[in-house]
Amino acid sequence: MSTPAIAKSDHTIGVGRPVIGLRDLFDLSIVVLAASLLAWVMFVCDAERPEMGGANLLLGINGALAIAGLVVAMRCRHPILMTSFYFDFIFLAIAPIQQIGVKFDPIFSYENDFNAALVCCLTFTVTGLIALLVCGRPVRSTGRLPSFLARSIYRAPYYPLVLWTAIAIAVGVVLAFFGPLLLTSRYELSQFVISTLDKSGSLLLTSFLSPLILIGSVIGLRSALIKRERLWIMAFFVLATLAGVITLNPAVLPRFRISALLVFALLALTRWNNTRLLALFLAAGIAVSPLLNAFRTATSFGAEVRPFERFFAHLDFDCFSLIVHVIHYVGNEGFSYGTNILSALLFFIPRAIWPGKSEHVGYYIFPQLRYYRDVWTDNVSSPPPAEGYFACGMIGAAVFGALVWAGFVVLERAARSAERDSPLQLMACLTPMYAIMILRGPFLVGYSELLGNYAALATALALLHFKLQLAPPHPGSART
Repeated sequence: MSTPAIAKSDHTIGVGRPVIGLRDLFDLSIVVLAASLLAWVMFVCDAERPEMGGANLLLGINGALAIAGLVVAMRCRHPILMTSFYFDFIFLAIAPIQQIGVKFDPIFSYENDFNAALVCCLTFTVTGLIALLVCGRPVRSTGRLPSFLARSIYRAPYYPLVLWTAIAIAVGVVLAFFGPLLLTSRYELSQFVISTLDKSGSLLLTSFLSPLILIGSVIGLRSALIKRERLWIMAFFVLATLAGVITLNPAVLPRFRISALLVFALLALTRWNNTRLLALFLAAGIAVSPLLNAFRTATSFGAEVRPFERFFAHLDFDCFSLIVHVIHYVGNEGFSYGTNILSALLFFIPRAIWPGKSEHVGYYIFPQLRYYRDVWTDNVSSPPPAEGYFACGMIGAAVFGALVWAGFVVLERAARSAERDSPLQLMACLTPMYAIMILRGPFLVGYSELLGNYAALATALALLHFKLQLAPPHPGSART
């Protein structure tokens, strides 16, 4: 009688002897690196500012909770929640600890405002952990046929000629509009757009037409790969390459747009919940962030040089500082009672129709911020706790933060229940990096950009399934 063969497994050797696989080693390395960074910044802060030991400890606890959330989200394949905890760890733990140590902002000296900001950060993280628990619950099938959003885009016949032609025309329009400016700097390009287009036209160009070029190219390429049509694979690859030159150019475009579209391409071509690939991308993004500031202004010609001891003491990571500023401002001027959030949600309504439409939070905080720090723009951070506190104090900070987490959970669970390559999963491919933008703020910017990209995605899908009939169909005729 033959002995049954033992099934091979990545996680066991022999019988009942678990071993650590490559994925486990990767996850463990993330924990070790993140914990080491947190311990190092806490140690340096304690050496520089021993009197701030309590704040250092609370922010360290916040960082440890964020690490736990990040790793669990990564292992459970929740990409949007993973990037949210990454934001929490870097912007609401690591950065403020380092900024306290180097006395980054004099506003930290207002003890009551500073302590309220600490409470906002811890509340935000605990809310995120609750959201992670909710997101991890099983998704039950209703037994009904999936809706359009949940159905794979390859169930219906596709017609690549229309999509390819539309994207090729869009590439030509963008190249004709920008021309040599694509080889200059972000400052020169933005000045040209401002002088040529009104605000609505600029928003349409940057958040819809430009993303449509890459999104449509990637969807077409993925479709051709699925159908194994070599001619269309080559055609969409050429188009995607041209689109990448236009939409992924760090010299002239903001980093958050580049990273969002690049992550979309990576996830759409692999798998929407490829969290470990996303983790590598996030780690690399922090490392190269100073290089991408080279063309931020008209006078910047090289990468910033920041010692690691002051790496996070920078405008790029000042979310915690802005929470303190908002709390201090509200204490003097009062609440907005939600007008800032409502105006962001209804950003598409012109001011000519809505004269009392609120500006973003940074607009109101800027004079105070300018007084305490040498800041040259009012387009500064305003994370959900700051937006919520500006609206309605501590209750607003907690509620608005919870609503943002809830929105991410709803999309994650919907994508998980949908078929592969469905519109919901493609939306989930677009969202992770824009989630960081929404969390960093202003909410108006991240929210409007994300909706513009969703509209570009819907347009690309519509073009992919639009049949161009040049003549009446005949039996047995080939597909267009």
